[in-house]
Amino acid sequence: MNKQEFLHELEKSLRGKVDEGELKRQTEYYSSYIKSETDSGKTEEEVLTKLGDPRLIARTIVQTYNMKEDPIRNSYKGSSAGQEENGDEPYGTLKSKIHKYLIIAAVIIIVFAVMSLVFSVIRIFLPIILMIILIMLIIRMVR
Repeated sequence: MNKQEFLHELEKSLRGKVDEGELKRQTEYYSSYIKSETDSGKTEEEVLTKLGDPRLIARTIVQTYNMKEDPIRNSYKGSSAGQEENGDEPYGTLKSKIHKYLIIAAVIIIVFAVMSLVFSVIRIFLPIILMIILIMLIIRMVR
């Protein structure tokens, strides 16, 4: 098997199981890897033997890809490597939890402020509205 056959078999095994972007990333990665290894002095045959069967590689890629898209896994991002995409800190850290609680607290404060403002306006205009209603009732009774 040569590089082109390897990449063709990998692409064939991935097509329809991952999106086009992932397919392109993986084939470009393995093409680049094979090139860098052969540039460093290894034969293409050695590199491809070391990589193994492209169908098994594709199976691993698909399984990893499906896990990445799994909503259950996305809701529990804490166990193994646990690194966020930007690499800063593990999922579910205290900092991210505090951030969520601060957002919730800010929303609650804003809701109470708006409700307080609405009730203040009602409290100011309620006597005037009641007087107008009372005057209208008296006028109707007199007629």
